[in-house]
Amino acid sequence: MPTADTVRELMAETTGQAFIQLITIRADGFDTGYMAANTEDFVSRGRTYTGVEFEFTPPKRSGQELSKAKIRISNVSLELIELIRTVQGIPTFEEEIVAASRPDVVEVSSGELLLEDITYDVASINANLGYEKIFDELYPFARYTPNTFPAVF
Repeated sequence: MPTADTVRELMAETTGQAFIQLITIRADGFDTGYMAANTEDFVSRGRTYTGVEFEFTPPKRSGQELSKAKIRISNVSLELIELIRTVQGIPTFEEEIVAASRPDVVEVSSGELLLEDITYDVASINANLGYEKIFDELYPFARYTPNTFPAVF
């Protein structure tokens, strides 16, 4: 939820406030990665976010579906591509927005997003991200039949 200062700055005709988009990447067996959409490194809540060129498209908040988010990271290194090839499990991403003058106050957060698919080439990495597929889970968790629940029958 944005703070009152942020709302005031966004509603003002002009403002000197810059808002920084932060991405946190977590994967089993690897150190947590921190990126900031900035030309230089950025410190927020005691963590240093590396300045990286990326575009993050947040999921739509229509209330009708669990939509997908997208991220495109430019100017990638071969080390990052090699890291993608070796990851086991499903990495998670979290996008946050902070005001440059208030780096320890998160104004907006996407919540934890799961990596669904990824493509890369020498210039960029493109990934689709989504929320946990809670609507695909079986409910109730079991079928009530004489074999599985004999006491019910």
